[in-house]
Amino acid sequence: LSDLGLYFWDYGNAFLLEASRAGADVGRDESATGTLFRYPSYVQDIMGDIFSLGFGPFRWVCTSGCPSDLDTTDEISANVLEDIINEGVPETIKQQYNDNIRWIREAKTNKLVVGSQARILYSDQVGRTKIATAFNNAVK
Repeated sequence: LSDLGLYFWDYGNAFLLEASRAGADVGRDESATGTLFRYPSYVQDIMGDIFSLGFGPFRWVCTSGCPSDLDTTDEISANVLEDIINEGVPETIKQQYNDNIRWIREAKTNKLVVGSQARILYSDQVGRTKIATAFNNAVK
């Protein structure tokens, strides 16, 4: 299946690592950038360097349950990330922020809410802190 282009949906290569330790031929190779396997994996080939740049999951829930409150948090978070970009960041960070802005701006259109009025994006500490502060100020 991998030869046909299917990705191995292992988060962090844990399954492939354990399979190699058990003797399976998964093409394990140690390189300067870490452990590589013959099978493309989610983190290495899709997520890329996002974690090494300090980006990780950032979630929030609108406890009011009101979709309009979620819309407000979408607007706040996108605006905060745009402001950070405008302050000046390295190109690799700018790309990550732009991905987040697109994700948040399209979230409502893509009907991504299942159950609670919640969102998730991947941000670094600067983004998480500034978004959280902006949310606190909005609630205040």
